[in-house]
Amino acid sequence: MKRYKFIPLFIFCLAGTYAQAAPPFVSYAGQVASGGQPYQGTGQFKFAFVNAAGDTTYWSHDSTSTSGSEPTGFVSTQVNGGYYSILLGNTAISGMGAIDPSLFKTYSGVHLRVWFSDGVAAFEEMSPHRPFASVPYALNASIAPGEITANQLSEQVLKYFKPELIQNPQAPANVYTGQQITLGAQAQGKHLTYQWQRNGQSIPGATNAQFIITDANASQHDGNYSLMISNDFGDVTTTAVQIVVSTGQASTHTADLNASVALDMIWVQPGTFTMGQDGVATPEHNVTLTKGFYLGKYEVTQSQYEAVMTGNTDGLSATPSQWPNNPDRPVEKVSHDDIQKFLTRLNAQEAGNIPAGWAYVLPTEAQ
Repeated sequence: MKRYKFIPLFIFCLAGTYAQAAPPFVSYAGQVASGGQPYQGTGQFKFAFVNAAGDTTYWSHDSTSTSGSEPTGFVSTQVNGGYYSILLGNTAISGMGAIDPSLFKTYSGVHLRVWFSDGVAAFEEMSPHRPFASVPYALNASIAPGEITANQLSEQVLKYFKPELIQNPQAPANVYTGQQITLGAQAQGKHLTYQWQRNGQSIPGATNAQFIITDANASQHDGNYSLMISNDFGDVTTTAVQIVVSTGQASTHTADLNASVALDMIWVQPGTFTMGQDGVATPEHNVTLTKGFYLGKYEVTQSQYEAVMTGNTDGLSATPSQWPNNPDRPVEKVSHDDIQKFLTRLNAQEAGNIPAGWAYVLPTEAQ
């Protein structure tokens, strides 16, 4: 005969509303094992509230239990790693009847009986019976001043349910070689653990709510990414997002300096050109740029310089201009040393937003 191990975890009340007329939901969770191993799959359960002696039935999920007897019907729920949870009295569950809230006011010493089957072996009554205090009625009727609040109740109950997905990860529209990519997702729940997957396979070490690719390349990072979020009561997996890394470069780059100021740059392809001009800058000669680069679309403006240099510790003015209060005019009263300090601060500020090995610098004469 197949034997089941039964470990009840908790019993609590979660009322749909805090009005006396509202039927209570009793949030119940437990653990079952079959053959010494945590059961996995769809379990069949029967529930009844009885007195301490077990010979009087106050409620059963299908209203068929009398004098503490086993109910006729059953309800099904998923068991993950031996754990399950269910809302008793939730009529949205097939086969589940409502609970009269007066039950907990009228009777003391209420106990819960549970029967379980894996769908193959016969139902077996779990033990011990769980005592059920009169707290659920008090919570359902009202919340007294100074006692547990609705928000606190939600926090207490929340940790006993599997995660509920709130936000799926979003992939950037275009991904280029060397770019940094950040993927993230959100779920509601307690004691959550995270595991990112690429093409259905776990990524070693990717166990945070965010997954960051610091230097994208096609051979390592092309694929479909999803996040599995788990706790002791189950797991949920986000929809997969596809990352395809282009071997080219984005035609533009923008550094967001603050909420209202950005620095726009355009991509310059590598190549060969003739530098110099007869009679002006001689001699003419060919120059080859082996690597492409981003070049500021415009000269650095007063507002861009101020956004970076405000709060600098070098004693430099953040608004050095002969014509101040013109945010879109170029900043013109700066020395070479001032510019180097500007670049140092800019690189530190944007360190997480540029690919590894890249930096903001002054362009060379050839560039």
